[in-house]
Amino acid sequence: MDNNWHNFLHQQGTCLRTDDDIETTEIPTGSITCMTNLGQFSSLALAGADARKFLQGQCSSNINHLTPTAGQSSCCCTPKGHVIANFDLLDHNEILYIHLYHDLLQPLKQHLSKYIIFSKATLADASNQWIKIGVWGPKAQTAVNLIATPPQNKLGVTPFANGMLVATSASADQFMLWCKPSHAEAIWRTLSQHAQVTDSQQWMLTQIRQALPWLSNQLSNKYVPQMLNLQATGAVDFNKGCYTGQEIVARMQYLGKLKRHLFLGHVRNKLMPAVGTSLDSPKRRNVGRIVNIAPTSKAAEFLILAVINKADTLVDTINLHSHPNAILTILSLPYTIDPQVFERVRI
Repeated sequence: MDNNWHNFLHQQGTCLRTDDDIETTEIPTGSITCMTNLGQFSSLALAGADARKFLQGQCSSNINHLTPTAGQSSCCCTPKGHVIANFDLLDHNEILYIHLYHDLLQPLKQHLSKYIIFSKATLADASNQWIKIGVWGPKAQTAVNLIATPPQNKLGVTPFANGMLVATSASADQFMLWCKPSHAEAIWRTLSQHAQVTDSQQWMLTQIRQALPWLSNQLSNKYVPQMLNLQATGAVDFNKGCYTGQEIVARMQYLGKLKRHLFLGHVRNKLMPAVGTSLDSPKRRNVGRIVNIAPTSKAAEFLILAVINKADTLVDTINLHSHPNAILTILSLPYTIDPQVFERVRI
């Protein structure tokens, strides 16, 4: 992170974790408009005459639909179809930006670097070029409108003189600002007129509520896109043509072989479980694994996204590994999944 920005956040009285996420003791309710630093995310930048062509052959989304005012969700896979990283793509000033979880920047950069040498394109870590601020809540539009006109569609983008404003939900009450470091302090002060600074984990909570996973390094290369519901969230285009891992991803979609996928739920436990924590059923261990987790406004309650064997959710309760009383309550997903993708389950 930019040292000046780090020092500025300290001067504002915020407590920072090691990745420059903001840490607070109070968790706001849904009636409060919030803002936070998004230090847990990083950026890769691709530029050059072949940048689009190169990404089209590596990403699951259709890069031809990416514009300066319309971003998209996507992922990169291994030849075996396993997701290395999932991310959002933005097009700004003829540079393509990959927005992803911070500890996957180097693995994804290393993966793409193996192929980009054959293209007229460059790949670079752009994390220090941007400060990212999340804003959400009932007055989020009012707050960000002081900076730029809020886009109304999910992943809609409004470029402005010193950055980009991105809508991160279809409800138009969650936004991410990409700010040039030289203007970030002024933008932060402007936003704080209408928003309360809060814990960066609460931004992850907004993503979990939408059942939008953010893969981290611990779980990289473990799931095909359908296990993360990426085909249901718009990150996979089955009509775009070839890309690395495409054959495996398509086969999973059309042959009905999916046994496990991403579930949304909440669990009560004294301590917050870690990403990667195994989930058990009364009959079997390791039937699932936590992908994302964040505390809710209720004491000792956590909202989670977890990849779980579907059959086990139909016949048994699911609990945290070695904590049989920490039962996962499964919630309805905010989107539908095409049933043809699932293996036929006998109960």
